[in-house]
Amino acid sequence: MAESLKKNTNLVIAKCDATANEIPGVEIKSFPTLKFYPKGKKNSPIEFNGERNQAGIYKWLKEKTSYPWVEADKKSDL
Repeated sequence: MAESLKKNTNLVIAKCDATANEIPGVEIKSFPTLKFYPKGKKNSPIEFNGERNQAGIYKWLKEKTSYPWVEADKKSDL
């Protein structure tokens, strides 16, 4: 996912192991848990509840980001 979104330079994809890293104020109910932290609203993450595949996550991120979106080069990158 991170590779297909690398042209969206204002979007950071981070992997965090919740079993090794506790983050205050972040509740993890199941694995994997995906959260989006909008610009200016870092204390109000949006939890992903959609289809757990690359296309579903890509669509969700595209809808949530406030920056101009840069499409992936190839359909296979979705």
